[in-house]
Amino acid sequence: MTNERVLSIPNAINLRELGGYPTSSGRTLAWHKILRSGTLSYLDADGEQALADYGVNTVVDLRSDTEVAMSPDKLLPGTDYHHLSVYPLSGQPSFWDKIRRRPHPQHRNWDLADAYLEMLVDHHALAAYRQMFALMLANTAPDHALVFHCAAGKDRTGIGAMMIEGILGVPERVMRADYQLTNLVLANPEGMSSASVNERLLHGGSAVVNEMNAETASGTTFDSVAQFVNDELGGWQKYARQELRLSAHDIQDFVRLYLEK
Repeated sequence: MTNERVLSIPNAINLRELGGYPTSSGRTLAWHKILRSGTLSYLDADGEQALADYGVNTVVDLRSDTEVAMSPDKLLPGTDYHHLSVYPLSGQPSFWDKIRRRPHPQHRNWDLADAYLEMLVDHHALAAYRQMFALMLANTAPDHALVFHCAAGKDRTGIGAMMIEGILGVPERVMRADYQLTNLVLANPEGMSSASVNERLLHGGSAVVNEMNAETASGTTFDSVAQFVNDELGGWQKYARQELRLSAHDIQDFVRLYLEK
């Protein structure tokens, strides 16, 4: 099976491999183990089979209850499907007070960055991401892959990917490039027009989700997340222990499962 960054699966949106990315330790993320994606609700029979043939046996759907009800994933029977909604965020006043007091970079995506920062510490969002990591730690079979996704594969999925890459030691410049790759993929979708993709991404979500889906993946938004994690949360390793509640043994297992030997 070939190693491809962007998977050519019929009617998939922004379906990508995390395999192959380098880490600061000189190792690389394992191929065919973790995939990130936009909605899987438009897969046809060929797409469903191609996803299964790739080795995907676990799907983590980070979309809201409303999104899932309106556009459920299309998967082969027997796929291990988990709906772990990141939204609605609980809107902790203490968090927002802290954010508003911080000096904000002057860029048009700051509202989007605000949402990203809240996803990192919000009780409801963290419950979803903790369960996602538990599923990844349980994904021990060498020929099994897990895909996690939201609607566009950019925001909720983007934060999940940053967590994974940060904990595994992927350099920030590589994480930033992976986050921004969404712009290129959504502008040049495989087998669909960009207009068709945009129409699908603006269907089924709340007004806030639709607005977020319409935003590009800005490098300055990523920089805001990286700065917040490093300055306020002590870096990704500390974040993994304190916010995701991963033990030292969990982190060792995660590295063993998802980095090439």
